Amino acid sequence: MAVYGASTLLAMQPCDPSSAFFGFMGVTSAIVFANMGAAYGTAKSGVGILSMGVMRPDMVMRSIIPVVMAGVLGIYGLIIDGCPPLKKCRRSTTAALPSGVVN
Repeated sequence: MAVYGASTLLAMQPCDPSSAFFGFMGVTSAIVFANMGAAYGTAKSGVGILSMGVMRPDMVMRSIIPVVMAGVLGIYGLIIDGCPPLKKCRRSTTAALPSGVVN
């Protein structure tokens, strides 16, 4: 992580306020779709468990694996999509950056 001096931070221009809105709307939609997919996968796996219980009752425990995996995908959707990388929302002018600092 680059360390900026006070004069460099004061020379930076703030981002457009709508960029934060659209960024958080993207995170929100990613979380919503990840959880909808996990819920759909759990429902389809539940139907599979029910049909497995009717056809082959001895293999019901083996059919629980898709339910667990659908739940894990929902949790990882929250973790990966809900935690965007921390980044300062500032655009810098190239003249204000000291040499060797990459923005």
